[in-house]
Amino acid sequence: MIVRWLLLFVITAGLYATDINTTNPSEAAPIESAEEIEHQTLYTFYQVTPKQLYINQIFAIKLKALVGSPSFEELTSSISGYEGIKVVGKELTWVAEDPQTYSLTIFLKATAPQIRTPDIDTVLITESNTTATHRLSGIEMTTLTPLAPKPTFSRVIAKNISVIGYKIDHYDPSNNIVLLEIEGRMANLEDFRLPGIAKQGLDSIKQSLPTTRIFYYAIIPANQTKIEFEYLNSETESYATISINLDLSKLEDTRVSTQTEINPKNSSYLVFQVLFLFIVIVAFSILYYHKRKELYLLPVAIALILIVLLLLPEKEIRIGPGTKVYILPTSTSTIFYTSVGEITVKKLKEGEGYTKILFEDGKVGWVRNEDIR
Repeated sequence: MIVRWLLLFVITAGLYATDINTTNPSEAAPIESAEEIEHQTLYTFYQVTPKQLYINQIFAIKLKALVGSPSFEELTSSISGYEGIKVVGKELTWVAEDPQTYSLTIFLKATAPQIRTPDIDTVLITESNTTATHRLSGIEMTTLTPLAPKPTFSRVIAKNISVIGYKIDHYDPSNNIVLLEIEGRMANLEDFRLPGIAKQGLDSIKQSLPTTRIFYYAIIPANQTKIEFEYLNSETESYATISINLDLSKLEDTRVSTQTEINPKNSSYLVFQVLFLFIVIVAFSILYYHKRKELYLLPVAIALILIVLLLLPEKEIRIGPGTKVYILPTSTSTIFYTSVGEITVKKLKEGEGYTKILFEDGKVGWVRNEDIR
C-alpha cells in the first residue's frame, strides 16, 4: 500500500508541476480515495487556479488536502513569497469535505503586470503530537490590461455586479447627493469610480468574500436623472452596462437652502402649500356655516395647525471649533468640512446620533449630536 501511495504521489506531483496554472476541477488529475493514504501523512494540491488575470482583478485559488487519518489535532496553512499580489481574505481555514479530505480557498488581488501567487505551507498536527508538512509553490503569471473600455468604465472587474438600491437627497442649491448600495461577486469594488463626476467617494465597504458590498456617494447636478457605468465581466470577458434611473420624487422633503427656490420656507412650493390649506379652511368653513355640523371644523383645525408648522422658522444651533461635518450620518463617511471656530447653522433633522445641518452658503451635512452646543 505504501508503494502504491508513493507512486500516486509522484505521478500527481508531476502532472501539477507541468501546467499548474491551467488546472481546474475538470482537468484535475485523478486522486484515489483519501482512505488509501497512510496514517500521519499529508498531501496538498491545487484544485482551482486562474488561467488568466486582469490587473486589479480579485481571484481565488482553491486547494485540497488529503490526510492519512480522520482524527488529528490541527490542520493549518501559511503563505509567503508572493509578489504583485494583495491578500484580500485574511483567514486561511480548511473546510472538511469528508473525514480525510479538506479544501481551502484563498482570495487574492493582482496588483502588478507580473505576479507570483504565494507559496503555501500546510502543517498537520496529529493526536500523538507529530507533524506532517507539505508545500505548494506559487504560480508566476502576466496580468492583462482591459482593452478598449468605454468612457463609462468604472475600473471594476467582477463576475457580476448589481445595484441593491440608492438614496437621493439635496446637497446644495445646484446639486443632489446620491448614495448607491452596490454588491459584486469577485469584484474589486474598492476601486469603483463613476466617470465624469467631480465629487464622489467610497463611504464604506464590507467584504464577505466572494461577495463585496459598498456604499458610494456622488454629488450630481440637481436635474440629472440617470447614472450609468460599466464593469468588465471576468467570465464573459466583455463589458456590461449598469443603468440607474433616479426618481427625483424620492428627494427628502427637508430642503437645504434658505436662499433659493428649494427651501420650503421661502419658495413657491410653500406658497402652493399654504394656498391649498387656505382653500381647505374656506371650503369647510362654508360647509360648517350652512350645515352647522361640528365635524366640518376638524379639517379647519388641522389645516390651521399645518400652516403654523410650515411658517415656523428653522431652528438655529451652534457647533464648536474642530467639529467634523460628514456627507452622510456615519462615522466612516467622508468629512467635507471641519469648522475653524464656533458657527451658527440651521438644524434640519436629527436621527441615530447625528443631526443634519444647513450652512449659510446652502450646503448641508451631518454632525454628531455631541458636537452641538
